[in-house]
Amino acid sequence: MRFSKGLMKYVVIPIAGCLAIIACMAMPVHALPEAENQQGEAAPDLSGPWELQAGSVLVERSGHTSVVLPDGTILIMGGYGEDGYLNDIWRSVDGGDTWFLVTEQAEWPGRSGHTSVVLADGEIVLMGGITEGGIRKNDVWHSTDAGVSWSLLTSAASWSPRYAHTSVVLPEDGSIVLMGGNIGVYLEDHANDVWRSDDGGETWQEQTHLAEWRGRYDHASVALSDDSILVIAGKIKGYVKINGVKQSEYTLTDNSVYISTDQGQTWEARTGLPRSVGGHSSVVLSDDGVVVMGGHYYSPFDGGQSIYRDNVWRSDDAGLTWNELTNDPGWLGRNNHTGVALADDTIVLMGGYNGNNWNDVWRSSDQGPSWENIACAEWSQRSGSSSVVLLDGSILLMGGTDGSTWNDVWRSTNKGKTWQLMVEEAEWMGRYGHTSVVLPDGSIILMGGLTTDGYIRLNDVWRSEDKGESWTQMTGSAEWTGRNFHTSVALSDGSIVLMGGYTYDGGFTRINDVWRSIDKGATWTQMTANAEWLGREDHTSVALADDTIVLMGGADGYESEDRFNDVWMSTDKGKTWTELTSDADWVTRGGHSSVVLSDDTIVLMGGIGGLDNDRLNDVWFSTDQGITWNLANINAEWSGRNSHTSVALPDDSILLMGGYDGSRFNDVWRLPTGPDETFIFLPMLLR
Repeated sequence: MRFSKGLMKYVVIPIAGCLAIIACMAMPVHALPEAENQQGEAAPDLSGPWELQAGSVLVERSGHTSVVLPDGTILIMGGYGEDGYLNDIWRSVDGGDTWFLVTEQAEWPGRSGHTSVVLADGEIVLMGGITEGGIRKNDVWHSTDAGVSWSLLTSAASWSPRYAHTSVVLPEDGSIVLMGGNIGVYLEDHANDVWRSDDGGETWQEQTHLAEWRGRYDHASVALSDDSILVIAGKIKGYVKINGVKQSEYTLTDNSVYISTDQGQTWEARTGLPRSVGGHSSVVLSDDGVVVMGGHYYSPFDGGQSIYRDNVWRSDDAGLTWNELTNDPGWLGRNNHTGVALADDTIVLMGGYNGNNWNDVWRSSDQGPSWENIACAEWSQRSGSSSVVLLDGSILLMGGTDGSTWNDVWRSTNKGKTWQLMVEEAEWMGRYGHTSVVLPDGSIILMGGLTTDGYIRLNDVWRSEDKGESWTQMTGSAEWTGRNFHTSVALSDGSIVLMGGYTYDGGFTRINDVWRSIDKGATWTQMTANAEWLGREDHTSVALADDTIVLMGGADGYESEDRFNDVWMSTDKGKTWTELTSDADWVTRGGHSSVVLSDDTIVLMGGIGGLDNDRLNDVWFSTDQGITWNLANINAEWSGRNSHTSVALPDDSILLMGGYDGSRFNDVWRLPTGPDETFIFLPMLLR
């Protein structure tokens, strides 16, 4: 059974006037073709950027760095993801809840295994790492504007090129200390040198060439308030001896802990961690408590065990003793993630690797024992949901699938940033590929869909008059056949029009019938059994202010040649249809989403399509009811996907939620509109 197909539901709430989207200063903006709407006014700017309301940073990654600026802003920089080495920078000003793209491409080459520190004045210093082709770096870069722009301090620091090293800033004198790392391809290239810079990273002095700890990389380091430094665990050289003769060498994970009280010149062994780890993260709290999180254990001597740890340990005596805070934090075991401590000792953990790169964000408000997933919506990862905007501007998301089907209902009253569970198990059966609309009286109508319990295609209709808390069945068996991946719209007279979809009537069939209900879904009249457009699923539909219905794209199969990019219009409530274009400018697709803004601009987003069946993240718009289309953004900030859902809010901002790209999402993205929205970004950009 496939779960990659989609459904979308889009409710139109007419609003007077259209607010132009204003691109934020210093943010990446894609070119927008010149266009006018039907009234001859400038078309809305839909180029972005999109803001992440609830979800994760743009690209899954590991080997990145994170820092906290003096004002509490968190930055994520670079790392390694599916498309290679990254040099993007993301910013959160609310403790990791939401993230904004600072720059897609910083001046320094993409890399992972680098380090970054923040000086007392807020200057950021970035050092070393590994880049494309496995090239190790010893360059040093700095930024004085919170990561917006970068300048090269030195292309070749005194220390040898390396990655997976550590760096700290000493609290008392502000000097930077850099330690260890991987400096070559051989095991003996695990470094244990220590370097110091007193001028913000431009010049360096060697503190020791051979520290008392064994050469290592993927270790952790922290600086305590008295300028003492801890080096914690990591990956070291090991070897097998037979009859006293060394036979082979391995990289092993280690648990040793060392302290230096003279700025890295000499080191003393402390009590080791309870478990060996590498690629872990560590933070130091305001009381000098040291917290170590996660990491990877590997030993060729134990049958080649490879374990990603989710342990959290703490030391309150500079590494002399360690206590386990939790071995079940909620986040999966991982390495090469990052962790930061905020001014109130809240800890934020981001990304990492455990066979896959991650882009989740977790927060602990009690210094490590308990954790909450903050950069994902409260509802579980899913596709095939439906969503609507209520008359008060709040948003409902209903049902969907993660392999099993859901019948939960979630509501957001702050444009998708946070979500409240309205009902865990609604009266209707769990399903996906259903549709939902909001009627002029504010009631919600939910229709059809597919279950994973017997894979039944449904033709029931349900209504809620209390914002999704309770539901009444309008009919258990509508006149139309059970189906999924159909579309529905609500018209201004309170009627509902349902179109097409995927059904089973002795065989699987994509259909092109159209049905209408004038009594809130209780009974239905067939407008046509065979519309002018070909039978399809995974299409989208919207209703314009004059009740014109526009239907776009979809699929009659699973291959690229089975998908459409045609656009059709009906001005008689679905009875007859006129083809506006047989070949729109956007590539053939299904599983996309569409919304209509208050000035009748139609916006189309994402889906699966093209010759290679790619997951798309493009944004298109039409100001002439779908006849012609303009590209707003070829590569939106959200990742390519299908089976997501989208809505237009009363302020004409657009919300995009969840979806599928081989895995399911529970992220939420918003394209803001209106002059007031710029104030969200300007304070950050001008710091």
